[in-house]
Amino acid sequence: MIEKQSFGQGVRENVKNPVLIFCASMLLAAATASAQRPQPGAFRLQRNGDRFSLEANRAPLADVVDAISRSVSSGIRFGEVPDKAVTAHYPNVTLEQLLERLGVSFVLIYQRPEPHLKYELTDAWLMEEAVGIVPAHIQFIRSWIKNMEDDYMYGNATAALNWLCSNYGPEVERELIDALTSDDWQVRQYAAHILIDRYSGNDPVAKERLIKAIIEGLRDDGADIPNQRTALSYLFQHPEWVNDYKALFAEKLHSDDRQQRLLCAALLAINGRTE
Repeated sequence: MIEKQSFGQGVRENVKNPVLIFCASMLLAAATASAQRPQPGAFRLQRNGDRFSLEANRAPLADVVDAISRSVSSGIRFGEVPDKAVTAHYPNVTLEQLLERLGVSFVLIYQRPEPHLKYELTDAWLMEEAVGIVPAHIQFIRSWIKNMEDDYMYGNATAALNWLCSNYGPEVERELIDALTSDDWQVRQYAAHILIDRYSGNDPVAKERLIKAIIEGLRDDGADIPNQRTALSYLFQHPEWVNDYKALFAEKLHSDDRQQRLLCAALLAINGRTE
């Protein structure tokens, strides 16, 4: 009888112990989390490679943005930072994800490469094609071209367009010609906008890429640049482009875009194509 009672008590104790252990664990976890959480008005920002972790407890957003700016090696320019406090727990996110969640707009300002990183034009692309190494100054140009993408970052495409126009040369030109086949329509249009009155080469591949982007820009696309007006002005002054690529213009007479149909028809008619 004593053994049975002792056994029963043991069973009851074993049933209770997991519950007690669970409750104790929950209390310990809550206490640990409370101890790790920043004090009101403070935050904790950590960077691991290209990932960031932010823990904030009603911290001023301006202070958080300032800390992010100091932690990024490349220059970064922020848009207007709202005057508000932020409470956040964002573990292991990219810079873009972090700033998007904070509701902050920004533009990356890339540093000009050092003089000793410059290469002769031919050597630069031979190096890339032969051994797969992209010279630093070519990466630099490509980073600006990438900023022309149609993304959520305010002002970065305009900043990129201005830099590429100001620094136009053989290297920039080659990268812009490649950008004419980008999957991003805004990159194609911005690249064409830069090239249209600067490109003077006779490479048939480059010329066909450019004219295709120019014709695409005749659509009513709502671009932030005057791509239709720039294209029309150039094509009126250089009718040989319409004559040389009349088949491409004729294709767009059946376009789903009314403006593109009208402008292509007008350009063909002005240049004597009536069929």
